[in-house]
Amino acid sequence: MEGAERHQEVTERESVQEKTVAAILSTAVFEHDENNPRIFRVHLAYGSKRLDCYVLKDTKVAGAMIESEQTKEKKEGETSLLYRALYHVLRGVANRLGEALSYTFVTENEKLIAWANTHGNEIFHWKKTTVDHESSLGSFSCEIFPTVSKRKAQQRKTHQKTEILLWEVREYFPG
Repeated sequence: MEGAERHQEVTERESVQEKTVAAILSTAVFEHDENNPRIFRVHLAYGSKRLDCYVLKDTKVAGAMIESEQTKEKKEGETSLLYRALYHVLRGVANRLGEALSYTFVTENEKLIAWANTHGNEIFHWKKTTVDHESSLGSFSCEIFPTVSKRKAQQRKTHQKTEILLWEVREYFPG
């Protein structure tokens, strides 16, 4: 009975996480700079943290920066939940492009280095990890592969062949 109860507890926790990630994604702010069409941005927020992400469309490279907002109430697991939401965004962009994205997480914060080695690895499955303990600089890299074929992605493109349309990226998010 103990194993079944543990499984149910894990399943319930994952369900709550999925709902929270969906809520984060529903409030995401997507941005496309008309002056620099090769850059796509998304802004995510939850609890006391804000996560700003960019994707360079021509090189398929993504990065992000997380910040704490001292005036907002801290919520349990906010870092992991924001990065789970980011993973969904990046997977949606990879699906739209029909190609993998390279994502690198870089930090000098020791707590975030520890997070990247544990919870971050659960989300992103890092392919390359470099931690310089002398300078406290950690770099974690992965590739995020599309779940649709390149042919299907090509079929979804509009008359603006390489344009990532924000509503199309949103269609990949869980509802």
